Amino acid sequence: FNSTGFIGDASTGGLFVETPHIPPVGTRLHVMLELDGKRKVHLEGVVSRHKPVPIALRGVEKGGFGLRFLTLDQAKDAVTRWLAAPFPGEVRHARRITQIDQVS
Repeated sequence: FNSTGFIGDASTGGLFVETPHIPPVGTRLHVMLELDGKRKVHLEGVVSRHKPVPIALRGVEKGGFGLRFLTLDQAKDAVTRWLAAPFPGEVRHARRITQIDQVS
């Protein structure tokens, strides 16, 4: 399986990958995350769920799949790097960072 997508959400347990190309549940994937055009993170995970969206609705709703990390160290590393990468200042990113600051 070779495809590209965007991180729609991330947690210590996994990622939601926004993409129209959805592998079967249970598929083990090697993933490369490009953080800011320079830094990359390689990790391994298993497809845990699907969120298919009809073509007619893809402009409004994003489809994709959930990817569960295989090791806790990979999860911590990926989330730490994802949070450290600069964001374009969109409201949803600012809200996530504020929520994380309240927890830590």
